[in-house]
Amino acid sequence: MELRALTRAVAADSRVVSADLAEVDATADADDARTVRLAALCVLELLAGLSARS
Repeated sequence: MELRALTRAVAADSRVVSADLAEVDATADADDARTVRLAALCVLELLAGLSARS
């Protein structure tokens, strides 16, 4: 939860001009795909932060 909140807060800051998701290897993930799901949620939080900019 902390990573998602931090991602949204950072993306909401107007000084942030770009972001990179370095690597997510779905073939090396756990059986429940927790890493892939977290990466997808971070992308959504990033977009939410961008849309919250005033």
